[in-house]
Amino acid sequence: MKALSNTSASVSILTILLTQGCVTTGGYGKFYQQESFAEYERTENVRVYRYTEKDLQNLFSDGYIAIGQANFNAPHANQNQAIAQAKKVGAEVVLLSYQHTGTRQAALPMTQYHAPQTTIVRSRSYASGSAYGSGGYAHGSTRGYGTSYITSPGYTTTQYVPITIERYDHFAVFLRRR
Repeated sequence: MKALSNTSASVSILTILLTQGCVTTGGYGKFYQQESFAEYERTENVRVYRYTEKDLQNLFSDGYIAIGQANFNAPHANQNQAIAQAKKVGAEVVLLSYQHTGTRQAALPMTQYHAPQTTIVRSRSYASGSAYGSGGYAHGSTRGYGTSYITSPGYTTTQYVPITIERYDHFAVFLRRR
């Protein structure tokens, strides 16, 4: 039997954000179907192999029984989720299989808030005038200074980032020695 490496499944950034660093059972837990009437204690050491009919038959011959299975279609599931489910149900071995079923294009909205902006407008003016008349001559001038604040309201913009979602059929058999 060929063992799967922990790094064989690539994990997307989106998956990391959604699980926030904790190992969940994912689809392996959500779609788990128990095949045994017995309840088993939690296990800590779980071996993971790629599923083949020959390996399944060899494990049956070695005294293992299938205690459950999971079958679902989703983005590529992390192998650690299958291990977490196996530990939870008391399995000692998990046979995993997955097959690419298609690619889906989608758009992820990214909204950005733009804060209000304040603009300062400073103005300066100067005026002078002269007058001549029968009473004589007059001259005057004035200077004025002003400051105004103009605030534009905040607003949001939304950009749509294209993403590609790969879909896979996942299948797992959870086994335990009799």
